[in-house]
Amino acid sequence: MGALDGRRVLITGASSGIGEATAEAIVREGGAAALAARRKERLDDLASRLGEAGGTAVAIEADVADEAQASDLVSRAAEELEGLDGLVNNAGVMLLGLVQGADTGEWRRMIDVNRTHAAVPIMGDGRGGDVVNVSPATTRTR
Repeated sequence: MGALDGRRVLITGASSGIGEATAEAIVREGGAAALAARRKERLDDLASRLGEAGGTAVAIEADVADEAQASDLVSRAAEELEGLDGLVNNAGVMLLGLVQGADTGEWRRMIDVNRTHAAVPIMGDGRGGDVVNVSPATTRTR
């Protein structure tokens, strides 16, 4: 038995890096994963690999910076996995350069990829759920 047996988790930014590794860990521990990102081919490859290893993973192409696509993503993930117990907000837009004097529109764009508000109402079919937010480890001020 895995630590996540029966858990259904949506992972944004799942096509590479931390998102891909998170999906692999969730499935390895018995969870099912809805994989979301803009790079459909990479998602399909990951879902295929996880499935071949005996796990459950579905690939859903979406740009989570687009609110309509993000809301549809959450609904589709819940439908495909027959519910949703968790969300890993891993998709990111990184602000390059100094924080001081940065364009506030770019800061808002970084925040806009967080899709917690769309997932909370359906997470856990009323039993609650878990949300993990991944963010850059450091911010350079000078």
